[in-house]
Amino acid sequence: MQSGLKNQQQMQEKHMMNFARKIVDSFGSLIQNAELSEDVKKAFKITALIHRFNMLCPVSVVKNSLKNFNWDEFTLKVVKEDGKGILFQEFNNTINDEPDLYFKTKHPVIADALIKTIINNNEKNSLYKNVFSNLTLSDYNARFIVDLVKNIRNNDTDISEGQIE
Repeated sequence: MQSGLKNQQQMQEKHMMNFARKIVDSFGSLIQNAELSEDVKKAFKITALIHRFNMLCPVSVVKNSLKNFNWDEFTLKVVKEDGKGILFQEFNNTINDEPDLYFKTKHPVIADALIKTIINNNEKNSLYKNVFSNLTLSDYNARFIVDLVKNIRNNDTDISEGQIE
């Protein structure tokens, strides 16, 4: 009975990965497309890097990782123009120091497949460093860092311990 359930789960995972591969092909060419600005490409990669672990990416992390945009420029150039349809916003009612606006991708499985397909290890390292260096000190960000590091350690086989400095 258990082997039948395990086989069914494996078939579902295989089906999902095939579906993700098809989406990766279309999204990957879109993300690597020269028509998208470098800022939007970077915003998407950072968001996908975090969302693949089923974590929401605080918009402030993305904004602070890009050029010195003020909020209006960031909203216009990244959110409303090129990023529309590839970066999805999620608003949460929060308390204390927690962010209230987050980015996510279409789906964590798709984000994971894209990261594995379009980003090499050195770029991934650089993006992780960028994320960590653009976080401000707060209780929320301390929890965010711990959760992200745990996910990197447990799920990102390309990153070895001590590689992100």
